[in-house]
Amino acid sequence: MHAEMVAGLTFQLRELDGVDSKAVLMLTPLGVLLGLGVVATAHSSTSTAFLVGVGKVLTNASLGVLVLGIVLGVVAYWPRSIDAVPNPSGVYPEFLGATTPQLLGAEIEAIGKIYPRLRQVHQTKAWIATWEFVAILLGALLLTGGYGIGVLGL
Repeated sequence: MHAEMVAGLTFQLRELDGVDSKAVLMLTPLGVLLGLGVVATAHSSTSTAFLVGVGKVLTNASLGVLVLGIVLGVVAYWPRSIDAVPNPSGVYPEFLGATTPQLLGAEIEAIGKIYPRLRQVHQTKAWIATWEFVAILLGALLLTGGYGIGVLGL
């Protein structure tokens, strides 16, 4: 049972690392798209034509969505505290004369207590990272539409 608990804990920690990696990885396209949006805004026409106005609105909306995506990425990656192991100074006196089965039982109990917290952290990070991805897609669509309509007159 101990080996299965440790394997499960290792799997959960790997999953958390995976979500963190994805959240950080998505910051790159968000930054690139944001830069393109700023450039598109700077080079947009000063004409008051309706299509140019629509293009500006879409481009500005894309900037807001992309900034939101960056904030979501930072929040998803932000470290969370997870108290998985008891304070070593408190453990030493308690387990000084403990047998191996007692020590394994205490470790299994500690791992069992951490599972719900890890699950909660994973679900929260995954939810935020999902919305970060949606921000990339929506920002890219708005930016493309705004640039196409406003600058190219499509």
